[in-house]
Amino acid sequence: MRKERIAPVDWAGSEILGIDPNSGKLNQYHALIALMLSSQTKDQVVAEAMSNLRQRGLTIDSVLGMSDADLNACIRKVGFHNNKTKFIKAATEIIKNRYEGNLPPTVAGLCELPGVGPKMAYILARVAFGRVEGIGVDTHMHRILNVLGWVHSRTPEQTRKQLEAWLPREEWAEVNQLLVGLGQSLQQPPLRAGLLRLCINLFQAEEALELVVRLGGSLDAGEGEPCLVHAARPQALPLPPVVAVAPERTLAAFSTLHPARRRLPDLLSAPIMEATVPG
Repeated sequence: MRKERIAPVDWAGSEILGIDPNSGKLNQYHALIALMLSSQTKDQVVAEAMSNLRQRGLTIDSVLGMSDADLNACIRKVGFHNNKTKFIKAATEIIKNRYEGNLPPTVAGLCELPGVGPKMAYILARVAFGRVEGIGVDTHMHRILNVLGWVHSRTPEQTRKQLEAWLPREEWAEVNQLLVGLGQSLQQPPLRAGLLRLCINLFQAEEALELVVRLGGSLDAGEGEPCLVHAARPQALPLPPVVAVAPERTLAAFSTLHPARRRLPDLLSAPIMEATVPG
């Protein structure tokens, strides 16, 4: 379900936004700022804020030289931008005065920066220093992992510890981006439409759709279009010509055409367009 990396975290996550567009190389300070902006904010909005900051230079000295009002204006669309303005200024001061313009080299040191918690610190350790010391777990990962039954925890930090206790260490670097991207695909209608199409084409389509439902995803493809009509477009799966709109109908016609998916009507509650079944 995450074979195609098209979620916002894949193109606007901190690892991507940390790359300086001028040099093409990772800028550790940019990665830090992107992560600090990301809390309670969509990656697309973070990308816009980062663009605003880069127009002002986005260096340690340029940020310290900006007034709080100017910095706040650059990031005004991100969640809790007033607090983040204060955190960015304070963290930048520490980086310049205590670490000679470099990021703290340890997870403990990163966590001492205002506005930086364990999730950000573990991600930064991997992105900035190439060290996988822990798994960054946010609230969305916490929810998904508990629904899957992979952990039984009350807080993201408990989730991290339980997950690290059994997940092979070589998988730690990937699990955050995989699950964050899945969560984004479940929540955002344009991405959910693509996720549903992917599910319907899988050999275990029923199980995939059940998983979408378990994780809180709607089976409506968005903008009023029933999920199966969207997912079974000609380029995905063949359907007979649609002849009428019948909101009371389920997916019996589709299941007749595709016997391997006979349980689909029981899984989907969204009405679909009635299709003529040959013979």
